[in-house]
Amino acid sequence: LQQTLGFATPAYAHVPVAVDAAGNKLSKQNRAPAIDATRGREWLLAALAFLGQDPPAALRAAEGADILRWGVANWRLARVPRRQTIHYPPRPA
Repeated sequence: LQQTLGFATPAYAHVPVAVDAAGNKLSKQNRAPAIDATRGREWLLAALAFLGQDPPAALRAAEGADILRWGVANWRLARVPRRQTIHYPPRPA
C-alpha cells in the first residue's frame, strides 16, 4: 500500500514487551497496576533503561522534557534488548 501510494517504506523494529513474574504482558487489559503520574521522571528513566538506552545518572534531577530530549538525541536501536519479553521488575539474581 505504501509503495502504491508513492510513500517510502519505513524501517520497522520490534521492542521487547514488559511482563510480570507470571509472564503476563503489563497492560490495562491484564489489570497491571497504573503508574504513579507524580513520579514521571522516574518512569521515563526506567523506560529508557528498560530499552537499553543507559541514561546518565545526571538525568535523575532533570525535568521530564529534558529527559525526553536526551532520549531522542541519544536513541540507539542497537542498544534495545533483542529478547521478545523482559520481566519487570527484573527477577532477583
